[in-house]
Amino acid sequence: MVATKTKPPADWSLTHGPIGGAVNGFLALAALGAAAHAVDIDAWLPAAGTAVSAVGSILHSLDRGAHTPTLLYRLCCALSAGSWLTYTAATTPWTSGAFYALGLGALAAGVLAPWFRIKEPATGAGRTVRAAVVPRRVAQVAADWEQRILAVTRVRVEITDVRTWDSKAGYTLTGLLPLDGTTRQILAGASDQLAAAARLPDGCGVEVAKGPHRGSFVMHVMTVNRLTEDVDWHGDLSARDIHDPAWLGEHRDSSPMTVPLREESVILIGQKGSGKTTLLHGLIWESARCFNGLTAVIDVNGGSLAQPWLHPWLEGETARPAIDWVAADLDEALEMTRILVEMAIDRKTSYRHLKVQHNLSLLPLSADLPSYQLLVDEGGELMSTTSRDPIKNEIRDNIEELLRIGRDAGFNTIISALRAVQDMVSPDVVKQSKVKIGMYCDDEAELAYLFGWNKGADPDELAGPGTGFYRVPGSTVRPFKGGNLRHGDIARAAVTIANNRPDLDAAGIAVGGDFYRDRLQRMRETFSGKAQVALPTQRPRAPQPPAPAEQPTPPARAGGPQLTVLRGGAASWPDPSEIAAAAAAGPVFAGDYDLGTGQGETLTAEQVHDAAPVPELLIQALDVIGEDRRIHSVALARALRLEQAELADLLGALGVRTLPNPFERGGERLRGYERQHLQDAAEAIRRGELQVPPEVADWPAA
Repeated sequence: MVATKTKPPADWSLTHGPIGGAVNGFLALAALGAAAHAVDIDAWLPAAGTAVSAVGSILHSLDRGAHTPTLLYRLCCALSAGSWLTYTAATTPWTSGAFYALGLGALAAGVLAPWFRIKEPATGAGRTVRAAVVPRRVAQVAADWEQRILAVTRVRVEITDVRTWDSKAGYTLTGLLPLDGTTRQILAGASDQLAAAARLPDGCGVEVAKGPHRGSFVMHVMTVNRLTEDVDWHGDLSARDIHDPAWLGEHRDSSPMTVPLREESVILIGQKGSGKTTLLHGLIWESARCFNGLTAVIDVNGGSLAQPWLHPWLEGETARPAIDWVAADLDEALEMTRILVEMAIDRKTSYRHLKVQHNLSLLPLSADLPSYQLLVDEGGELMSTTSRDPIKNEIRDNIEELLRIGRDAGFNTIISALRAVQDMVSPDVVKQSKVKIGMYCDDEAELAYLFGWNKGADPDELAGPGTGFYRVPGSTVRPFKGGNLRHGDIARAAVTIANNRPDLDAAGIAVGGDFYRDRLQRMRETFSGKAQVALPTQRPRAPQPPAPAEQPTPPARAGGPQLTVLRGGAASWPDPSEIAAAAAAGPVFAGDYDLGTGQGETLTAEQVHDAAPVPELLIQALDVIGEDRRIHSVALARALRLEQAELADLLGALGVRTLPNPFERGGERLRGYERQHLQDAAEAIRRGELQVPPEVADWPAA
């Protein structure tokens, strides 16, 4: 078979190099001038065409990324040609001067063309054609980053867009990856090297995120350390939906930093002075102002985090607090976590029909069925896996169970701790908490424990207190600056939130029972000492037997134990050896010794016992316990109108401590006191073996 040669098609295109372009321009203008003269058109038409051509030349040059000299060259060519055509239309082109001028202009344009041409991007193997046109103002930035990425990662990318941030603190690059299967993770892993290659200032970095599709990427480049600037809190108190992300601060490009609270649990790590407390207040603000959300706080260090939010309520400005429930001690925290777990379990059956009605996989939340956000401050004390305190361990178990089962029912957890170490926060809590926030910290290992290794959490990118890293599901680790929230703003917000927030649903109140319904009274007593309900003007006293009639001092019984009371100073007392020798011979009487007038007094053992009465605290405590063997410290403190801490201090001064393990009473499992221990202390006082401290002796009976 003989191969036949095909003749290539004819090329009718006009070459448009420097010489060809000048010749083509000369001939075209000459033809237009002759045609305009032949039909006798008005001169204003070529003039108008010149203006349009000049504007089009500028726009086309900008679109092609032309530099300023090239733009001026092309503009001069358009204006010169249009001016010649306008002149010949007004006069005549058939003069030697007109053709000389046209020829000189074409020659000058052809000679200068090589120095002012627009350079087209090179194409070749392994390089894709640009999918989008990059404007001139960013063409150089795109070209520089293409070369920089190639030099650092050996990946040839195509930058298709450059967007400058409104804050003027940086820009965002959008690009295409090569068709060889390279992923954006290659660029993300080299973000520090790219920042160094770009000579970015200290504190500035590069973040690589997802692009429009798998073969693209988005790169955020910071050129000004925006994290050093203060970010004001938004101050918005309008009711928001718990399903919407919560605003907590800003990114380096001034875009909002938000976290989801409906389904995702939060873990927040921050050392002292890192801005963790301010961010916790922000989380309370955002969760409490939801029209379908309630907030509870556990802070066993006296409830200091919640007190600014309770202040208007404690001062009588609102009828209820902005925070639904606060636990400031272990006993309250233990009962709170038990009840919240029971509420979460109950919702799965009590409101099952709502899922069917709304055709949803998650329980629909509303003002009648609000979400419940449990915020645990200083969680390292409660969440530590090394604690041997049974109460703390049970609280930790309850919180972890709520973290596992609460998502569907709308019960969420926000846990904070001072350090990201396994002794304070277990790996299970870190893994289950999808929203991770790490405040300013100079220990890269702790950030690595929180976010995972090689996730880009470099402490050098932060700018001190108030800054940190965070990660939400589906996103990379990003630095942020938290909003600056002040206590005055909190007090103002607490009034609005308290008046607008929802109440717990009826099923939840039924599960909580009296302990939940009485929480406000306990909170008021804890934080102000003022009971919410009217209290008796006098504490109940144990019934006192009638005072016996005064009896003469009974005579000393022969053979009974006799005690000699020695008066005066120690110098006047007899030698103890003498008393021992006399006691061996028979009863000892004061008259046997020269003690001086009024120095000796013989008393019976019963009279000595009566001289050391049992303090009112023990009398009332034993009366409250009655015939029961044990009593919870919560119940005993409530009956004696004392705070639990105050009761523990008073009884502790007598050597009475709570039992190490909790026990059941009235369907509740709490720690408390053993009746026998109180009785032992009372007997020791009666026998004179235990000295009653002044604070116990002065404890008021009414």
